[in-house]
Amino acid sequence: MVTGSQVHRKIKGQIRNVKREYDDASSQVKKLENELGDWEARRDQQYMDLAEIYLPEMEAGVISNTIPELREGIQRILESKNQRRLELAGLIQETTQRREGYQTQLEVVDTRLNDKVKEREEAEASIAEDLSGRRPERFLIRTISYL
Repeated sequence: MVTGSQVHRKIKGQIRNVKREYDDASSQVKKLENELGDWEARRDQQYMDLAEIYLPEMEAGVISNTIPELREGIQRILESKNQRRLELAGLIQETTQRREGYQTQLEVVDTRLNDKVKEREEAEASIAEDLSGRRPERFLIRTISYL
């Protein structure tokens, strides 16, 4: 038979695994965002180089001003996504804290339940011993004391 404590330990182990995977994924996202920024800077420089070659009549300032305007729109989208990710991370943390509180309560209830089961088993053993015919008066005294 699997006890509540064993199930609880397994659940806690799985939660730790999920947290670890989440942290790994978050660090990967940050790393990729940094790489994306580097690639964007390289792309912008390539646009500038191409524009200087193929659009010599355009001034470098006009070209460099046009690229940031596009990038600002993209940046707003990325910031919105980052804000949403932070909100979700906060919700996850809040949920995790509530879950840990519930788990603590569950542990207390599980401990009490296990104590009651042990008490019941002891009472059953005592009653079985008393019913075996050895001491009927002792059985009556214990039965009355349980009531």
